[in-house]
Amino acid sequence: MKDSINKIKRALPIISAVLFIFILTSCGGKPYKTDDDFSVTFSIRVDNLVKNMDMLDRDKHELVPDDGVLIPELQIAAYEGDSVFDLLQRVTRDNRMHMAARFTPVIGDAYIEAIHNIYAYDAGPLSGWKYIVNGEIPNVSASSYIVRAGDVIVWAYTLDLGRDLGMDDDAW
Repeated sequence: MKDSINKIKRALPIISAVLFIFILTSCGGKPYKTDDDFSVTFSIRVDNLVKNMDMLDRDKHELVPDDGVLIPELQIAAYEGDSVFDLLQRVTRDNRMHMAARFTPVIGDAYIEAIHNIYAYDAGPLSGWKYIVNGEIPNVSASSYIVRAGDVIVWAYTLDLGRDLGMDDDAW
């Protein structure tokens, strides 16, 4: 019996290291820096809500900062193959900010339901979350848009299906 306990004690550091690496990599973390790392600019904003608080449920007014900035512009590390959705998950997790999404694996689509407890439809039937890359709203899911070095990514709350963010109806 003592022999078995001693073997387990000797194996614990190895087991702990393997478990740590497994948890780190399975949670989307990167265990080490690679040559494929690059940076992007990332922010989350609710400017349209600041200007239209009457459209938002009174119980949620306290969630909206006066300047409309939930996450200011940050330079963040991105990795080869990262999507806009991957970065949103990472930033909200690292900042302990609520984020809810619905993923449809069959079509590879992630729909962002809420950020910072501000949900789609909280400010009307056409409201929700859109992302903007380099000043344009892509017409693909955030989980399909692969980021590149130097991209400027903004998550913004829309009140009008993106038209109030500069999205052209022709893009649909």
